Amino acid sequence: MMATGNHDYSVDRQGNRTSRYNEFFTVDKNFLNGKYLVQNARDEQDQQTLANSAYELKDINGKDYLFMTIEYAPRDTVIAWAKSVAAMKQYKNHRIVLVTHSYLNPKDELADKQNSWLLWEPYQVDGKILKSKSIALPTSNNGKQIWEKVVKPAGNIEMVLSGHFSGEGYKEGINDLGKPVHQIIFDAQAMGGGGRSGNGGDGWLRILEFLPDNKTVHVKTFSPLFGASPTTHEHAWKTDTRNQYTVEFK
Repeated sequence: MMATGNHDYSVDRQGNRTSRYNEFFTVDKNFLNGKYLVQNARDEQDQQTLANSAYELKDINGKDYLFMTIEYAPRDTVIAWAKSVAAMKQYKNHRIVLVTHSYLNPKDELADKQNSWLLWEPYQVDGKILKSKSIALPTSNNGKQIWEKVVKPAGNIEMVLSGHFSGEGYKEGINDLGKPVHQIIFDAQAMGGGGRSGNGGDGWLRILEFLPDNKTVHVKTFSPLFGASPTTHEHAWKTDTRNQYTVEFK
């Protein structure tokens, strides 16, 4: 499952979005979807999409999980869909992990600015393709709004994963039932010099290891780029407290 990001979309001057995501990641062509996919919503063109979807894993060491993904800057209709799914009786006792592109920032704060994107102009000046000023995305929701409208009211959403902002971070929130919600951001795009002049993130991956006790999650950060060579293997793990830590579900 993948959460769509801003670079997966084109916008017009009114902020209407289109994407080719559904051409490559379809609801019906992956046989595993038939096994795990239990819910999906629609995109801005009213087409079924895996960009807004939920996958159910039953009886993982005695616990049922629902992994739910929602689009970048989710529209009000998607917010309503996610809230209704979390509230379904059949998922009342599930642990829900919500995945979305933009939510938390590396300052451990919920994103609170208006969502926007740009379009590339069809001409160049001095060898550079011009781009528009940021165009506001209508009826979209930022991280703070996702928390207030979906995560906080739902007693079963216990973890939120996001990226978008370069860096890493963590914030524990308390939902309306008094339970902790682990909110994690990891985005490696600027590491190693970034994508234009550097190594495009040095291959850094965030690994979450869910232990059999169904409470403990080990968070680790690993680079196969460094791990592949004996001369760089010692640098393959980030071990500082922002990149290696443990969280516990209550």
